[in-house]
Amino acid sequence: MRLRNYLLMRKYSWNPEGVLLGVFAVSGGNANFAFVPGGMYIFNEYKLFKVTLQAEGREVKRDFGLY
Repeated sequence: MRLRNYLLMRKYSWNPEGVLLGVFAVSGGNANFAFVPGGMYIFNEYKLFKVTLQAEGREVKRDFGLY
């Protein structure tokens, strides 16, 4: 149970080949996240965190019309 709780409190980022790119850990765990232009928002029960990213994926560019 302890390992399961540890894994649930983080957001993992993988590339298409299955290589781990990074782990985002926030105080209090997380409930959800959303990509936005230039970053990502991570939510938990009490707070909203903004992570600034320099890389933009194809989906974010397409979803927000940033061609």
